[in-house]
Amino acid sequence: MKKFITLLLIVLVSIPVRGQTFNQKDQESEFEISTNFFNPLVKKHKRDKDFQPRDIRVQKKTERLTSSSLEKRHLDSLTSQEWDTDFNTWRFTIKQEFIYENDRLKTETVYTWNGSESELTPILKSEYTFDVNGNLISEIQSITGLTLDWTLYQKTNYTYFLNKYGVYKLISEENFANYSVNPQWINTYKFELSYDEFETMVVQEFGYEWDSGEDEWIHMYIDDYNYTSGILSSEINSYWNIGSSEWVLNSKWDYFYDTFAVAEVVFYWRDTFINEWINESKYEYQYQQGTVSLLELTKETGYTWDMDLNNWKYDYKDDYQYDNHGNRSLGTYSEWIETPGEWAQYYKDAFIFDLDYSFSDLIVPFNYEEEIDDTFVYFSNMVIGYRGYEYVNEMWEDNMKMLFFYSDYTNPLNIDAEIFTQSISVYPNPVKDELFIQGVSNTLKVSIYNVLGKLVFSETTSSELDLESLQSGVYIVKIIDQQKETTYKFVKN
Repeated sequence: MKKFITLLLIVLVSIPVRGQTFNQKDQESEFEISTNFFNPLVKKHKRDKDFQPRDIRVQKKTERLTSSSLEKRHLDSLTSQEWDTDFNTWRFTIKQEFIYENDRLKTETVYTWNGSESELTPILKSEYTFDVNGNLISEIQSITGLTLDWTLYQKTNYTYFLNKYGVYKLISEENFANYSVNPQWINTYKFELSYDEFETMVVQEFGYEWDSGEDEWIHMYIDDYNYTSGILSSEINSYWNIGSSEWVLNSKWDYFYDTFAVAEVVFYWRDTFINEWINESKYEYQYQQGTVSLLELTKETGYTWDMDLNNWKYDYKDDYQYDNHGNRSLGTYSEWIETPGEWAQYYKDAFIFDLDYSFSDLIVPFNYEEEIDDTFVYFSNMVIGYRGYEYVNEMWEDNMKMLFFYSDYTNPLNIDAEIFTQSISVYPNPVKDELFIQGVSNTLKVSIYNVLGKLVFSETTSSELDLESLQSGVYIVKIIDQQKETTYKFVKN
């Protein structure tokens, strides 16, 4: 079975059971419907941590849902497909549509395909509300059943205060669920934040769970945030012991920096018998000087603690490449094989961009600057396509692809949808020296034209093109495969 997860991860939950878990992220995932709009369809490695206090995470969510720019292009929809190895064809899986109001995301709807591209079934709807100051104050999620009627499912309310510097800061997040046909919001979880004396940085986050029997909030956890020179240096999580009515240390994160970038993060769990912190996992980060941003993350390495060897051992490795415009264009994912003691690649993904449009000129319902699922992406330009590949039997095989559609914009990857749905892909984009064409037969003709329509390259029966002598610029490649024709836009650096 291939190592992939569905783009849409829906966690439908029952009424919470008190004391069933003490981990903060586990508690939140009990009631959370995750609609990460960009989830590479592979379960690479799991890290239940956001590395940011809740107020920063909500602030970034608000920023990605809205914009104050006078002229913006909105992401109207995206479609996802998975490669069917049994029938050797692409299968539509998910479509997501977005509706905006006053340059703020108002509604997002997720559909699944039932057999064909035209048979869409709605399954999830999220509705957003902002206050007059632009703060996100409410998210309401609805799901459908057999009748395809919308049923209220979950609600989140956000409350802010105006600090002494005139900045709105998140002070609480309250979650509700609806468990009946007759809409009735029931308390589930609540999170409250405390700030430092300057009212700028979170120093404590309290988590509560609703006790329906006692009709009151009860403690779940507390996170204590510690800073050094204004930079987050550690986070300590404690859970509430109901039996002894006291806080018990549970886990800790330590953050180490190279200048202002996180270079290492270490996670510990608390051994209550010996009252010591025990190593659990470690993450190391390497960067390069960026062309647009100050630093670009190029490698992330994960380790787990080996109790027997009393030392760290490799777990996974992610390698990232960027184009000359600061876009994270390629990611390669590897896992450590103990025997024979080497890295084994198992997945890679590639992004396709339209460099004529800046990412700052877009409104999209997700934030590329944050870690999404368990990988990292950063874009400076408009992303219009994504391809995912899985390493099987020493060959890269198609796994999934996505197309992005914006307002007043025609996605050039969709010029010939019928041909594109076949297994033809062109990468990398942008290209430096070699351009690869995947999913074509031995009878192949390739022509490349510049933006003026002039033929600058032509070759027959080759899927690896040497473009080192080609000047930098934007080009169109025409591919004729067994009398079928398709075109792609790419950039030569």
